[in-house]
Amino acid sequence: MRGDPRAVDAYGEAHARGRDPQPGRALLRLQEGDAAAAATSVRTALAAVGLDPLRRAPLCVAAVETSVAAGRLPDAAAAAAELTSTASTYATSGLEAMATDARGALLLEGGRAAGAMLLPHERRATVLLAAAVPVHLAVSIGWAAVMAESQTCVAASTALL
Repeated sequence: MRGDPRAVDAYGEAHARGRDPQPGRALLRLQEGDAAAAATSVRTALAAVGLDPLRRAPLCVAAVETSVAAGRLPDAAAAAAELTSTASTYATSGLEAMATDARGALLLEGGRAAGAMLLPHERRATVLLAAAVPVHLAVSIGWAAVMAESQTCVAASTALL
């Protein structure tokens, strides 16, 4: 719902009906430019959701994105580590893609594009294809720079088109 002008109302209605609007509401706040509030919302949602790793995974993805934007790299690193652990435990292509993206986002934020390029691109492309992840989503979470610098990744992004 990001980018949809009705999103604020929809998340408010979901909350009023007893549904947790996170991580969508936090990501909307991030898109509106309030990174600190977005990161706080995700941290609150993670505290409330309990210990189920599969319920926490989408929140961890948002935690990485919002924490990086808010300059809270230790929080982003903790969420990325949790995603990596969950992906290792459950070994699904979607969780593996989320964990790889989180690690890549941290490497890019730390100015280590070369390290991000060392992530397993062939495996990542296979995972993204298997999970039917749209190209715009993969690019929107910060992989454009890596794709531009890596022949392997450029080939993978072309395959996704």
